[in-house]
Amino acid sequence: MRLVLILALLLSAHMPPAWAGGKEDMKAALEAGGKGNHEQAIQLFSRAIQSGDIKGKELAVTYYNRGQAFALMKRTDKAVDDFTQAIKLDPSLARAYDSRGKIYKQKGDLDKAIDDFSNALKIVPFAAGVLTRRGSIYSDKGQYDKAIADFSQAVKNWPNYTNAYFQRGFTYEKMKKPKLAIVNYHIVMRLLLNEREALRRLLQKRAVSK
Repeated sequence: MRLVLILALLLSAHMPPAWAGGKEDMKAALEAGGKGNHEQAIQLFSRAIQSGDIKGKELAVTYYNRGQAFALMKRTDKAVDDFTQAIKLDPSLARAYDSRGKIYKQKGDLDKAIDDFSNALKIVPFAAGVLTRRGSIYSDKGQYDKAIADFSQAVKNWPNYTNAYFQRGFTYEKMKKPKLAIVNYHIVMRLLLNEREALRRLLQKRAVSK
């Protein structure tokens, strides 16, 4: 009997650990992705999805997170599939529309990108980044009034958002309105100088505290 117990202990020591379940895989996938191990993250997200342990909005977020990992690995078709599945599971997931819109923009499918950014803005109307991304497409398409409206709303929502000012200035240039363009570029320069000064003070403060 004692010999059987010893053998059982020895065998158990060499057995792989029991599978913890989908939710543990999801946590592990997020950790792997945070370390830049995107392929491992994809495998863990896939196992979490297939486990059946994750449902509803949590499952939508898992598809979204796997889509982000695919996007980071330039596997954009897979990413679009996952963002689409995430939206089906949770139509209120604004970031899935935004992320899919970014890929459509990269692919040159501008109308689909506008649709996705617009859907995201129905859910989070104050998202300055999404407004600026949509505005830049309007600007590229020559729809300058719509572009300026988006950039202006973006800076109203986030007064320190330099990219929106820059894009608005660039669009004013295309509209042959150099004075308005210069005003916006000056704002960009002032904001960047403020950021630089804030960083300098922070580094100085950290050096003194050491």
